[in-house]
Amino acid sequence: MNAARALWIGAGAALAAALALLVLLPAASATNDPPAGGGTVYGDWTVTDTREYGSVHITVVKGSVIVKSGAKLTLTGTELRFSNSDDGKYGIEVQSGGALVLQSGANVSSDYSSVHYCFVVKGSMTMDDAEVSEVWGDTASWRGGIQISSSSVSINNSRITDGKTGGIYIENCSPSITNSTIQYCGQDGASPQYAYGVYATGFNGTISRCNVSHNQYLEITDYSGYTYQYPDMWYYDAEWNGNYYYWSWGWPTSYMYRYLEVYAQIRGNVWGKGIYIEGGSCATIADNEIVMNGWAKSTTAPDWSS
Repeated sequence: MNAARALWIGAGAALAAALALLVLLPAASATNDPPAGGGTVYGDWTVTDTREYGSVHITVVKGSVIVKSGAKLTLTGTELRFSNSDDGKYGIEVQSGGALVLQSGANVSSDYSSVHYCFVVKGSMTMDDAEVSEVWGDTASWRGGIQISSSSVSINNSRITDGKTGGIYIENCSPSITNSTIQYCGQDGASPQYAYGVYATGFNGTISRCNVSHNQYLEITDYSGYTYQYPDMWYYDAEWNGNYYYWSWGWPTSYMYRYLEVYAQIRGNVWGKGIYIEGGSCATIADNEIVMNGWAKSTTAPDWSS
């Protein structure tokens, strides 16, 4: 055997061994996917294929969930939490061509009510029987809440609550929002201008059979109040044991629960909008309950409750 032939044979053997090793090794995961049973993800979780999670808990620490074009993420009855200390820095991004499904009790929120996460949808999204809360919003513009710029979005039978400034932001597209509740958005942003349930521009979609209420920013300028505890009757030998008054006077022991009398007076300013649409929109808004947005009860009488 000459030297050249030996060299070729040696090279061929080395190549075969390398190929065999490549087949035996598992594919490397560069997307930081959590296991099927849920868990904690540190840094960005980038979805590049089809992923489904059911009835598990997933926490993303100092990272975002990014659904790439051609990928699909389905969360069924699953809790997704964002855990970080930077308001609005991380969140969910569904890129154009990507798909997100939240269904059957899926719940997305932040571990800390004072730290919000972004939620941007440029691809497709289906929300059905899901809840989203504590979403970030810009205090200097309308952009906030679930930011939708794709017509391939359907939100049905779901709840969107406690957004920093708003619940849903729609830009130049036609999503469908039905049978859903959008409430209590706007307080965290402390913005008189940007406190709302739904804002839309260039919107030709549908909002129907929804409850859009209590979306507002309340600026308290004055507060006063007091509480007073007392029993509903009094006996000279009644004793307080930490939960209720009791006494015994030749009869079986009697018990009497205390009452709590509360008076509170709050003065301030309230701003908020339920659904605000502009920018050449031609939307269908039908059979909704749009109440108590930018609303506060005013009374000169004290509020007594027990």
